[in-house]
Amino acid sequence: MTHDELIGFAETVFSECVQVLEAKGRAYSGEEDALRNFKNTARDLNLTFEKAWHVFFYKHLCSLLSYINGYYDDPEPIEMRIVDLINYLILLMAYIADNNATDSGESK
Repeated sequence: MTHDELIGFAETVFSECVQVLEAKGRAYSGEEDALRNFKNTARDLNLTFEKAWHVFFYKHLCSLLSYINGYYDDPEPIEMRIVDLINYLILLMAYIADNNATDSGESK
């Protein structure tokens, strides 16, 4: 794969990530707070946001590790698990950015 092909591939993957974020995000968190699902889970289980996020992320990471180790057996293609992992990283970055904006006194 050439560098240009890689960039095109990444653009396709990121486009798919955005589509999944839009579809699943609204289903999980509604319109007002894209991070609501994590915040509610953290509150309900008496965890920090980051630990609640880790639980969700780790589930998909375990699937990826199963794939890497040759025993992935799931009807969902591994590519979609990777999209989910990318999206969970984006969600964590959004949380960090949101907290940094709040900590610095910026409006959200």
